[in-house]
Amino acid sequence: LVSYLRTINNKSYRGFLELNRHIIISSISSSSLNWNDLDNLWAGRFLFEARNLYFTLDDKVNTERSQRKKDLRTFRQGVIEECGRAKRKLDIEKNKTISKFKDAIKKNARIFSNIDAKDIKLWKVEIPTIVMIS
Repeated sequence: LVSYLRTINNKSYRGFLELNRHIIISSISSSSLNWNDLDNLWAGRFLFEARNLYFTLDDKVNTERSQRKKDLRTFRQGVIEECGRAKRKLDIEKNKTISKFKDAIKKNARIFSNIDAKDIKLWKVEIPTIVMIS
């Protein structure tokens, strides 16, 4: 956020949202807040950091949020859709091998098409201990 505010000449809340879409998706998938609460949270953070850097963007953000409601709604719908795709899970039985896991990912490639590998998280993964016998 600070980097955006320092480096972008034509600062806008919508521009910030678009540039940081992946972070916003992460905050939605790990939060129980609804979209309006998240929008208020992000707008508040945006304005707080702008003020700390001596930028006065309050009027611009308020105008943008009221005049571009349709654009922001379209953005929100896209984020929610993408978040829903990101939350999909693959069920792999305990006794299956890594190759079965890879096969499951390939089979569901469409789900992972817009997800960066660094954003994929694994839960409840037990890696078996391999005993080398010589």
